[in-house]
Amino acid sequence: MENLKTYNAAECDGLIRCDRCGDYVDESTAVAVNNGHDYYCGECIDEYACRCDHCGQWYSPENITVDGMGMAYCDDCREALNMQICASCGCWTDDYCIVDGKIYCTECAPYTPMVRPYHDNPELVFVNHGDEHIYPTPSGEGTRRYYGVEIEYNDQNADNLPNTVPSGDESEFWYTSDDSVELEVVSQPTTLQAFQYSGFLNVIKAANNMDMLTKGAGMHVHVNRASLGCGARAQNETIMKLVLIFNNNWEAIKEYSGRVYETDLLQWAKLNDLTVQDALSLTREEYAKIIDGKKWCSNRYYALNLTNQATVELRIFNTTTDYKALLERIEWFDELIEYCTKHSAKECNEYTI
Repeated sequence: MENLKTYNAAECDGLIRCDRCGDYVDESTAVAVNNGHDYYCGECIDEYACRCDHCGQWYSPENITVDGMGMAYCDDCREALNMQICASCGCWTDDYCIVDGKIYCTECAPYTPMVRPYHDNPELVFVNHGDEHIYPTPSGEGTRRYYGVEIEYNDQNADNLPNTVPSGDESEFWYTSDDSVELEVVSQPTTLQAFQYSGFLNVIKAANNMDMLTKGAGMHVHVNRASLGCGARAQNETIMKLVLIFNNNWEAIKEYSGRVYETDLLQWAKLNDLTVQDALSLTREEYAKIIDGKKWCSNRYYALNLTNQATVELRIFNTTTDYKALLERIEWFDELIEYCTKHSAKECNEYTI
């Protein structure tokens, strides 16, 4: 109720008071400012307000930002479009990178990042918004759920990506070489919420603008094991339930994966070895004996790669140049994990995709 305006008798007779100068003007000439919270007369609109170049609404100076070229975005549009002002040219951009803590548009980025040798990873940066759910851990510290995404491109133009979208200080992603593909882009461990605003998505958008081919390359999604359950036994229960769902819904998962050829799945992401009968017969004591889950994964080329100590890797997807599809795939995996952590093995065995 605090935003409701009150009017005196003069205003009821068709006059309205300017919230800037205090003069009364004809209400037909008053202009709504700040989403209708204020009204300005024509003179104050010209002198004290600015119109957003995206939504067309008027705002007072504290609620809108103008760049070096005179382009103005209100706070709501700037956030919705993920716009930032380049530290060099001073212009708005949604295609930017971060170098030494400063934001640059791709044209002004001070240097082109190197492409790292395979397995030469930078220091990990765990990217989050700060208000995500905290999952319990045996130490009591808790953890957020982080996803690390690897996107492969086998197009001959892939080498142009680092020049188009520099990785800056590598606080959001980095580039690496891979003998099996032209280029691989790897995200820092990032929460699902923070992924919506990650500069990693700018790489996917650039690949789309280049009409990058997606044949013969994959998209891999790592999730931290610590977020799958409190302790190794609980984590392996969740993993076992995920494998159950994959085994029982393999045809639907193959279709969703985007893989054109089934031979790609057989080579790079085949079905895990666990059978439904084995899974449902495991006792809690047996869970404790299978600390690393490798009983269901003899090497990393399975739908769920369980050979990593700190993560579980989902390998089913064909690569993509659609950033919305990328986000949807991570959300899909997250929903499956949440279901497995909250339901029994029997319920997961009956789950249908």
